Amino acid sequence: MFVCLFVAKEWGSNLVGFVEKDFFCKVLVDLSEFSLWSFSLLRSFGVWACLEQEELLKKMEALTEVKLGMGSVVMTGRKRGREDGGEYVLQSEQQQQQQQQKGLLSQQSTKKKPLLSQQWVDPVQGMANVRHEFGEHGGVNMSIEASTTFTVLEPETMSKLFQGALGPDRDFYIYSRHFNPTVLNLSRQMAAMEGTEAAYCTSSGMSAISAILMQLCSSGDHIIASSRLYGGTHALLAHFLPRTSNITTTFVDIEDLDAVREALKKAPGSTTKVLYFESMSNPQLTVADIPALSGKQTPTVFCACVSQGFPSSSQKAQLPPYIIMLFTSHDLHSCTSPLAWPTTIHSWFFFFYSIMLMMMMMMMIFKRVSCWGMQIFVDPTGIGHDKGLTVVVDNTFAPLSLSPARLGADVVVHSMSKFICGASDIIAGAVCGPADLVNSMMDLKQGSLMLLGPTMNPQIAFQISLRLPHLGIRMKEHCERALTYAQRLKKLGLKVIYPGLPDHPQHELMKTLVNDGYGYGGVLSLDLETTERAHDLMRHLQNTSQFGWMAVSLGYHDTLMSCSGSTTSSELSKEEQATAGISAGLVRMSIGFTGSMEKRWSQLLDALTSLKLVPDVAARW
Repeated sequence: MFVCLFVAKEWGSNLVGFVEKDFFCKVLVDLSEFSLWSFSLLRSFGVWACLEQEELLKKMEALTEVKLGMGSVVMTGRKRGREDGGEYVLQSEQQQQQQQQKGLLSQQSTKKKPLLSQQWVDPVQGMANVRHEFGEHGGVNMSIEASTTFTVLEPETMSKLFQGALGPDRDFYIYSRHFNPTVLNLSRQMAAMEGTEAAYCTSSGMSAISAILMQLCSSGDHIIASSRLYGGTHALLAHFLPRTSNITTTFVDIEDLDAVREALKKAPGSTTKVLYFESMSNPQLTVADIPALSGKQTPTVFCACVSQGFPSSSQKAQLPPYIIMLFTSHDLHSCTSPLAWPTTIHSWFFFFYSIMLMMMMMMMIFKRVSCWGMQIFVDPTGIGHDKGLTVVVDNTFAPLSLSPARLGADVVVHSMSKFICGASDIIAGAVCGPADLVNSMMDLKQGSLMLLGPTMNPQIAFQISLRLPHLGIRMKEHCERALTYAQRLKKLGLKVIYPGLPDHPQHELMKTLVNDGYGYGGVLSLDLETTERAHDLMRHLQNTSQFGWMAVSLGYHDTLMSCSGSTTSSELSKEEQATAGISAGLVRMSIGFTGSMEKRWSQLLDALTSLKLVPDVAARW
């Protein structure tokens, strides 16, 4: 910390000569968050001698004022000025309270302040932080607003609703296809879980995907998408959107970052709008390098790390300010001075570099940091954001385990029918992302959610909201059993695909991305090479061993099994399946948690033994 202060004092005036003052203020704010006393230390060290003190204090106050707590997103209906068409603004409870104290929630409010980078928050804790909605008569559960339309006391109020002067923040609603109080509350919970500004829930996962893509793209636009997608999504991109909307897609292997860059070079420049992929692909369980594909604005230069290996995203998000953080990838691209570029040779740069290494050595001594070694890391240039694309990630396979928005994605979509619902009895979806984007999807004239109408039933929203509190418990059990079965199947010599196994191609990547404590996912795939073997195994597991059920989908409390090539990925041609790595005998298993783990394992082992898929099981196990 003292080294940071010294460097800031000595080089502050030079830094301000090359970077914008607003950014320098943001750096000081980041430094000042280290502790309560560090702010006064900054003052006493004269760090801001290069700026007018009054100006700097105002800027720092403005910056700290808008820092948001993860996941307490609420809807406010104030109009942001006449020019914006009266769209609704989603904000955090914290920001809403601050603005209420200052009288800023009136119709005269005209400016939405920019957001700063947010500290990582555990997704379950994020949901717990959301304001709890009680029932109309004090019930512990929220009431269900089943009405399709809403009344007002004065006729003038109705016109104000359509102008955007009044909205849900003051308990004014128009029609449930627009906003519904019950669905809105569930949407706040989803935004909290994914760490986004806002969210809104839809009638299905495919409706969420369709709505966001049609909101972001117009006729003639282009999408870059992963070649490893759920069959329905692939059909939407490859066949439906080109036919109905003249929106085309280039499919690419997202494991190969160079191939993605090459696809972007060949793609129509100004018309390419979206980079779309799944956080964990269906059914091959390929893990996407979300930070590299999107371009997370995390510290990249002059940032040192001491840990056993490269830090996870959650660890990097929580690095304290005494690990020097002065530039982000975004700042590097926006800065025109050679000072900002690490490749430029300046004598002070090497001096600064030496200071950092000395500081890290002191940390190792005084803070007793155990490590294999020190490394200065520079994140790769983000592909999506570097090209001005909106990065959309389907996180259906990895709720809680992965947080795409915190890793750099702009939009996160879910099929809530799977793990989130957990009982295979509900069809639902969600779009989580920036408030402005979610607002635009509800625009009365141009909004895809408003005009296409994939409306969630309030009864469904109520049921899902009751299941979210125990999603964390369920996911941990799904993931623990999936990992155990995968490890044991691997020991038996079977070809099993699971991100938690060391031989999985993205295992090390997954370790850096996963949220601690939530596991590597509740799905594993078993490649038996031929359709006949796959069918024989599933038949025995269901009809004889009673290990699970032959059914599509995932996230059920019992194990669900399907042969992906002939079911959920059948929309892909044989050539496309081969490109995606889907063999004819690939069995996807969504691992359930009913019954004891050892009993279920004995049922699985019995089927493998009976079908002679594993020789000499008794001797090898």
